[in-house]
Amino acid sequence: MVWSALIPVWDRSKTYTGYLEKKLIDGSVAANEHNFQTCPMPYIRLAEMYLIAAEACIELNKLDEAVIYIDAIRGRIGRPDTKATLAVRGQTFNQSDLREFLRHERRVELTYEHSRYYDIRRWMIAPEIGNKKLTGVSIVGRLKPGKTASLPYVHDEEVYNYTWTVLNLNYIEKRKWDNKMYFAPIKLEETLRNPAIIQNPYYE
Repeated sequence: MVWSALIPVWDRSKTYTGYLEKKLIDGSVAANEHNFQTCPMPYIRLAEMYLIAAEACIELNKLDEAVIYIDAIRGRIGRPDTKATLAVRGQTFNQSDLREFLRHERRVELTYEHSRYYDIRRWMIAPEIGNKKLTGVSIVGRLKPGKTASLPYVHDEEVYNYTWTVLNLNYIEKRKWDNKMYFAPIKLEETLRNPAIIQNPYYE
């Protein structure tokens, strides 16, 4: 079994990073079925409301209150509480470390829910995030001696020996952040119509 990021860019039916999205996918539907489905799409989730409340508490330095909201999210799936996790990671229960902890929780909880784009800009961390190189992963699974493969394939470390190789895909997509991308330009006709309008930064 080989799962690799080494797939031509033009072949959009596959993935050139080695990753595929599984979240919000109905696993009961076969891949070769093409029937329309009616399923609700969440507009806002309770977990996101907790994350918003936790973030506000952190910025107000109400850390103990923030932890209540974060632990409500982590506890529902059996994850350790926030203070214990910070200690294991060698971090301190202070505003700075808890802010980073919350941002990571938000990234994980809301993956593929269209919030990361706006979070990066709201937190003004785009120069750090937007200049990172694109990477992928090549995963190779080889049958262990005496083991046999079965279909459909299922990840099984008792049957396969796996190796993971991180790939540099910067040749596919060269990312470069420019601070002007925090804003959108005001249309020329709008500035001509009202000379008092000040053009957004970097678009003067």
